Amino acid sequence: MAMYDEQEWAKLRALVQELREALEVDSAMMLRHEDRIKEHQKWLEEHEITMARIEASQARTEANLERLAELILRGRSTNGNQPA
Repeated sequence: MAMYDEQEWAKLRALVQELREALEVDSAMMLRHEDRIKEHQKWLEEHEITMARIEASQARTEANLERLAELILRGRSTNGNQPA
């Protein structure tokens, strides 16, 4: 094993410090991304619930419109001779 002089040791220490700092940054970024993913997942779940409510409301509206159309058409003559 070769012996290192003080200058080489200083370079190695500097490299080790850079690696430690890079790991800290990577860890912080990973945590930040995990938080964004969790927030986005929550938003998607809320969006899905909202869309289900909208679809249910639209289905009720369509059913009401069909029923209303039936009631209106039931009051009209079927031979087409009645004025509109």
